[in-house]
Amino acid sequence: MSDIDGYLAQLLSRAHHAVHGRLEQALAGEGVQVEHWKVLRVLADEQGHAMGEVAQALTMHPPTLTKLVDRMISQGLAMRSPDLHDNRRVLLYATDQGLALSKRLNRLVQQHEDGIVRSIGAARAKQLKALLAELGN
Repeated sequence: MSDIDGYLAQLLSRAHHAVHGRLEQALAGEGVQVEHWKVLRVLADEQGHAMGEVAQALTMHPPTLTKLVDRMISQGLAMRSPDLHDNRRVLLYATDQGLALSKRLNRLVQQHEDGIVRSIGAARAKQLKALLAELGN
């Protein structure tokens, strides 16, 4: 164990890398990345969201999100539409194809999360969620 391995930031980084990598593998069969699921998860409420709102919700840099959304639009998963209440704004929506994919991805993500819960136990998973939520505020 190196000296850096005892730091919480390093442990969190390693855990993120491991969990994210396994989730990427779980979603690979659908031909998408974790970020696709995250965007579709936000858009699944069918309310329409501005790019800045999505970027903030996902803690994603706007230029990175724009590139991802452009790919999703070309894949038929999302679309842009003018805001009916403010024609200066453009809202992002999931298409029917995107919503169908979102449902499939949600099942895969839930299976992935269930596996994590099984491996550490339900009580510890609940505690971990609470701690991480607190850390993120």
